[in-house]
Amino acid sequence: MNQNTADSQSDRRVYPRIGVDYPATLRVHDTAAVNNGRVVELSGSGSRLCLTQAQQKGAQICVTMELAGERVLATAEVIWSRAQDHDSSFDVACQSID
Repeated sequence: MNQNTADSQSDRRVYPRIGVDYPATLRVHDTAAVNNGRVVELSGSGSRLCLTQAQQKGAQICVTMELAGERVLATAEVIWSRAQDHDSSFDVACQSID
């Protein structure tokens, strides 16, 4: 990615991203699919997850995570899903829809 592309993407970002590390369970709407992983970034408009399985772009998902001993539930849409180079996990970006 060139610097101009990176600059234009950061200019469009409304909310800053915050690095976190929370255990999470992801469920795909209207299916029995369940995937465990971690929430690794949060923002005011979405999150990035590290999961053991790729997710389909556009899929509606429900993410359950533990924050300070409280269970938090979020509904989101998968924006992209990419295999990580260093292991068999997947980065999954999600946009909040509730």
